[in-house]
Amino acid sequence: MDDRLTRGGPAAERPRSLASGISVSSDPRKPLVGSFAAFHQFGAGGSSSQYSLNMTLKPAPNWELSLRPSFARDILEAQYLQRVSDPSATATYGARYVFADLDQRTFVIETRLNYTFSPLLSLQMYAQPFIAAADFGSPKELAAPRTFEFRPYSGAVPDRDFNLRSLRGNAVLRWEWRPGSTMFLAWQQTREDFRPIGDFGLSRDLDALFTTPADNILLLKVTYWLNP
Repeated sequence: MDDRLTRGGPAAERPRSLASGISVSSDPRKPLVGSFAAFHQFGAGGSSSQYSLNMTLKPAPNWELSLRPSFARDILEAQYLQRVSDPSATATYGARYVFADLDQRTFVIETRLNYTFSPLLSLQMYAQPFIAAADFGSPKELAAPRTFEFRPYSGAVPDRDFNLRSLRGNAVLRWEWRPGSTMFLAWQQTREDFRPIGDFGLSRDLDALFTTPADNILLLKVTYWLNP
């Protein structure tokens, strides 16, 4: 039984599912290191697939570049939408618990760069483009408690389809300008765009992401050791 599917309402049946996963990686001592992981779960309640690739380049002891793209797709038979009070819904104790099928896809790329100019000066950079698209099906309501059975819902439900595009990036330059005294120069950029589209278009969404207005923050922090 699932006591959370209805968000505080009656318990529902949790369908059985099967899951499998695989992970492989190369020798971490080499200048180029790679790994791949895949996970898949399926059952009567839907399916979930996740794939990730990690590549790390270490051509010299003083710098390292890593790139980690990942993709996930979740297909759910019952995504909770809302609770509607209705005294005529005696089977579910005076309320209708509304759900919909959901097809959601998520694509993320994590990029990191660490570069050491000297023992006193280093640079760290990070960037994460993120794209998600969710397509909701026709609304339906839980037919009876302690089941995973639904019937069509005839009431009004807001359109919840969406596309979310975001970018988080930052760079930190660290300089120990005297023993125990350090200066940090940090820059952060964020971009975010939300659209009620619902279908996944990687090229279109990436183009839209990098044309979205950005918020930039520049920060300078200095620490001074009074008695080195």
